[in-house]
Parts: sequence; structure tokens; C-alpha cells
Amino acid sequence: MKAGMTSQNDADGKPPSQERCRELMVEATQAGNLEIADALRVTILQGIRTCRDHIVTNTEMPQAAFTAGRLNLLLKRFDDALAFYCRAIRHMLDGTHCVAADLLQQEADAIAHLQDSLDTPPQELQWVLDLLALARRVKPKQDALPTGLPPRALIVAGGAATLDAAAVARFRPLLEAALAPFTGTVVSGGTDIGIPGCVGDVTRELRQRGACRYELIGYVPRKLLRDAPIHDAYDIRISGESAFSAEQVLAGWRDLLDADVVPEEVLCLGFGGGKVSSIEYRIALALGATVAVVSAAPEDAAARLVADPLWAGMPTLFPIPLDPQTVRALVVVPSPHYPAQTLEQMAKSFHEEYVRNSTGKLPEPMKPWTELAETYQIANREQAKYAVQILEACGFEVAEEESPDPKSVAFTDEEVEQMARMEHGRWNVERLRNGWRPGPRDDKTKRHPNLVPWDDASLDEPTKDYDRKSVRKFPEILAQAGLEVRRVNH
Repeated sequence: MKAGMTSQNDADGKPPSQERCRELMVEATQAGNLEIADALRVTILQGIRTCRDHIVTNTEMPQAAFTAGRLNLLLKRFDDALAFYCRAIRHMLDGTHCVAADLLQQEADAIAHLQDSLDTPPQELQWVLDLLALARRVKPKQDALPTGLPPRALIVAGGAATLDAAAVARFRPLLEAALAPFTGTVVSGGTDIGIPGCVGDVTRELRQRGACRYELIGYVPRKLLRDAPIHDAYDIRISGESAFSAEQVLAGWRDLLDADVVPEEVLCLGFGGGKVSSIEYRIALALGATVAVVSAAPEDAAARLVADPLWAGMPTLFPIPLDPQTVRALVVVPSPHYPAQTLEQMAKSFHEEYVRNSTGKLPEPMKPWTELAETYQIANREQAKYAVQILEACGFEVAEEESPDPKSVAFTDEEVEQMARMEHGRWNVERLRNGWRPGPRDDKTKRHPNLVPWDDASLDEPTKDYDRKSVRKFPEILAQAGLEVRRVNH
């Protein structure tokens, strides 16, 4: 280290200020290497912890996250640096904060200057630059919450070699539920093991049945590891040289933005995963996509993300249950088939039915429609739109009639059970999109114990019976809006 680089504040163990962090970057640039941080390692780690505390309390943001990113670059902890840069980007793009428009460019300029000063700059510096470049292409979000747009692109991330066959088998029904109805672009790992392999297998089977309506793209490095051969169902695109990394993730996002796909139209489904999945989830969140994850083990990437206080409160991060119909409802966002007044009448009828069957429930969701809180009106509107989707998926059609007959069709017990499962999955997604999360019932913090799979032991029969009663009422409720349910003749 050059003489004079260590100030007294650095030496006595105090965390470096953001100004001192900038000085360290300048010193690293002047020295032409990143080794100058070694003598300050303890102090820099303290600084990172301070920045993390500031991010959690939303203090000095996004500067605290940028500072943590720079400090991790100095320590050559590049994955952590990327994660902090993701958090800074999310703060800038969520549309609710006033920040300097050129802050991303300023950060990119500082890193590019450092990169140019190094004889052999690490490739991870370019990944940070690529991430900042992607962020500059994304417009800040205007709405506080996702609006339920149907996804145009589906990113499927998660464990490959880290997942055993039993875990893949547990996740396969969720992948089938997501892929079978999807239309658009699917991006996954490209190999024939773990989650990417399962995506390839499901795609191959859908193609064999003539039922595949999406393009499947896999981004892989030029030299694949011998234990990770390419799956033949993928359209393979080469990115990087020797190992899976953030480089493939960034390449996929670059192509999506080039295709005019906005991040709000992207759903990232995550199943466990390791280091690369961890970065993939955070990049998706940073740019504004919805990220829905389910863990395979207590310490996998999905579990750590949900538990991380830097990300746990994100409205677009959904910890989803191991439930195929919940995943299907994330992918299938029904467009209105009928005029707004027809759907509004259906929503009111669903609410009236809820009130009749919920005399023991809390009073807030039982108020008259005109006094009902917006969150509950939204819930009923979503139920009305998805009711038609449920019926069509189960072999029925819905038609406008002048005098609809609510008794024109009778459901079998098996049909009721399948539709009730789908209705519970829809309810899970509707609640997640409106900020509710799993946990003991608490309306103030939006926690609900029923955000679980249909087959979960904690979902009792009275709760399931509510969904069964609700779907049995579909013909009657739709008839009040001038719609008739008919069985499709095969």
C-alpha cells in the first residue's frame, strides 16, 4: 500500500464514511489494483454493516447501497457487490423516491474509471457496468404495486446440480402448471439437470402434444461443465466462457429489453437455488419484475432471499406455497371477457355471497359494497374475472344470454373439487399481490395463515368448504350478470 493511504479513522476501526469510500475508490484507481483495501479489511467490513443497517431503515438511500456495493468491490466480494447494486437500483426505479436522475451514470463512470486503471480488471466489474446500463434503460415505475399484467416473459430459475431428484419431482407439478397455459418467452438455464432440465422435459412433452405456445431460450457459457450437458428443447444462446454466472442472467435481460419487454411484464419463478439463482432473483427485483419463489431447503437462495431484511418487504417478492394452482394463477391473468358493468355485477354478487356465508368473520370485509375498502373490492373483482377462467379450464363455457338459467348445468363432486383448488390458488395470488404474506392472522401487518397449498394440513375443511360453496354458486352468480354456464360437448 502507498504511504499515507490509511487515515487515523481507518486505523482506529471506525466505519468509513461515504466520502472515505469514494476516496478509497480513487486510491484504488491511482494504484491500479484492488489490493489497497487489504489493510483496511476490518474497517471496510464495519462500513458494509453500517450501510446495510441504513438500507434496512431506509436511511441515506440509495447512497448507502451504492457505498456498500463499492466497498464490496474493494474487497473483491463481487456477488455481494452486485446484490447491493441491485438494491440501489430497486430504490431508484420504484417510482416513490426523489433521486438524482444521473446517479446511475455517475456510479457507472466511477467503476469504468477504476476498470480502465487496472492492468487485468476482473470481469465482475463489467457485470456491474452491464447491470447499471440495463437499469438506465428502465423507466421508474409509476404505480406502487403491480397491476396484474399478464406476463410476456417467464424466467424460471433455481437449482440445477444442487437439487436432488426428489426435489425436482416436488417442483414439477408447479412447472407444468406454469408452462402449460403460458404464451410468450420462457428463459431458463439450458441444461438437462435440475430445474432447467425439468423445464426442458415439460417443454418437450408439450411440443409432442402440440400444446406448447412459448419459445424456450437458454443462456449458457461457451464451455459447459461435463456434468451439465445442454437440453435439446432449448434455443441455446452463448454468453460467457467457462462457468454459469451473472453474465448469462444479464444477457437474458438485455435481450428482453431489446424485444421491448418491460420488467413489469416479466415473472421470475424461483425454485431454491444457489449463488447464481441468488443474483438472478435480485436482478429481476431490481429491474422491476415480479419474483415468486419457493424454497427446497432452509438455506437455499429462495429461503435466504425471503428472510433477507433488505428484500423481504418488497411488494413484488412473493413467497409462494408449493401449490400448482397458485403458480397457474400467477401466470394466467385473465383479461375481461365482458363489459365492465357485467364484471362489476359479478363482483358484487360474489361479495354478497361471501357476506351470507361469513357471519362469524371480522366485520371489515362484510360491509356493504359501497362502503367496502378498495382492497376487498379488488378481491371480488379478481374473483369475478378468474371465475370464467376456472370454468373454461374445467370444460365449461360462459355465454351472454337474455334470460340465463342458473340451473342449466350441474357440477360433479370432482369438478367442484378441481375448481375449488383453482379458486384457492387464485385467492393466494390476489392476496400476495395486495401485500399479504403467510403467517398468523394479523390484518394490520397483512398476515394470513391460509396462504398455503390446498393440501396443506393447516387448511381446514371449513375453509375448503367455503371455496367449494363459492364455485357451486358460479352459475347463479353469473346468471345475475346475464351470463349462462354451459358444459362443452366433446
